[in-house]
Amino acid sequence: MAYLTGFSFDDFEKVLQDVYGERAGINVEVAEKAYDYCRDMEKVVVLDSVGGGRPLVSGNEAVALGAVSSGLDFYFGYPMTPTTSILHFLAEHKDELGVEVVQPENEIAVVNAALGTAYAGGRAMAGTSGGGFDLMHEGFSLAGISETPLLVVVGQRAGPGTGVPTYSSQADLRSVVNAAHGEFPRIVLAPGDHRECYLHGGLGLNLAWRFQTPVLVLMDALLCESRTTCELPVDIVGVEEAVYGCEDGYKRYLDTESGVSPLCFPGTEDVVVKNSSYEHDEGGLTTEDPDRVRSMQDKRLRKQKGVEQWVSGDVGVNVFGDSREAVLTWGSTKGSVLEAVRMQERDFMVVQPTVMKPFPSSRLKEVCSDLDTIVCVEANSTGQLSGLFTEKTGIEIDEVILKYDMRPFRPRELKERLGGV
Repeated sequence: MAYLTGFSFDDFEKVLQDVYGERAGINVEVAEKAYDYCRDMEKVVVLDSVGGGRPLVSGNEAVALGAVSSGLDFYFGYPMTPTTSILHFLAEHKDELGVEVVQPENEIAVVNAALGTAYAGGRAMAGTSGGGFDLMHEGFSLAGISETPLLVVVGQRAGPGTGVPTYSSQADLRSVVNAAHGEFPRIVLAPGDHRECYLHGGLGLNLAWRFQTPVLVLMDALLCESRTTCELPVDIVGVEEAVYGCEDGYKRYLDTESGVSPLCFPGTEDVVVKNSSYEHDEGGLTTEDPDRVRSMQDKRLRKQKGVEQWVSGDVGVNVFGDSREAVLTWGSTKGSVLEAVRMQERDFMVVQPTVMKPFPSSRLKEVCSDLDTIVCVEANSTGQLSGLFTEKTGIEIDEVILKYDMRPFRPRELKERLGGV
């Protein structure tokens, strides 16, 4: 196969050396004989190279590398399909990537360790699945009221309960968008391919620190664990500095116009840094005074306006093609939809929201308000994106195509279902 697909033997030998290490010798000898045998064969078709090499990554690896590009210091994870390989990947490469990797005893410990790290000034990310994130809800709400930067990757798998743990689903959208008790700003990103996983890993960490609020990257098992070659947007993502300030009389929750208070960390000389899970005043002291409670709630919600301004314009929605008929989709289903649309004789525009909270309503209204037909395609049984879209835009979906047998949409199957619309 190496010969038939145009691999030079030198490149193939390097692969064998990487895989087998000290045990590569006999494998290299056998491979070389087979490779030489193919050279003497008649009617051999050698595929032309498509160009230079590109990274071969899973979605989990891509989101991890994106976070690293934005200055990730610590990763906390408890093994739970389908995000376990983030833990494995970062642990294997922690020295070269400069990341500390910790496996605490459960998901409650994971989220609280990540919050403690951020409180001390370290950029942290956690990874889990639906059931694990359920255990993180109290910590997620703690991040909201304490205004602690937090990035969590949630990989959807088939539920409820333990469900079908090694298969994919898109049934956690509503759960994640509305996660945890109380009202506080949060951002939910939903990549649809490996390039977007990388982008959202880095963007998510930067946004968490820009707005001092919890951010979720919502993926699914198919996207988490599938591998592909792709160009990662390394020139787009970088470390974005947060708002810092440690003046005399420092107030952790200083009431600012934007709602974002200057950050300072424990250990700073002559400064007291007080975070709290209770409602508090500007200095972090617990309060039950109604005016102060209302003031702090208003302050946190002002950050939501900043997030909504960020998601305005073209941010948060990808549009492919131009037609009076559109397919609305999200997550890994994007790939099957794009391929199925290419097979169609009818022209469909594909619309893919990549930010689920705050929902990019203005952009979606602009794109979808005058269409003749909108079809929503997603991998759950209740049409969660369809319902969210109508709730936030007021635009009705004409047809919903669902699949919830835990297997991905096959493009030819989807082509037939779209053809019947």
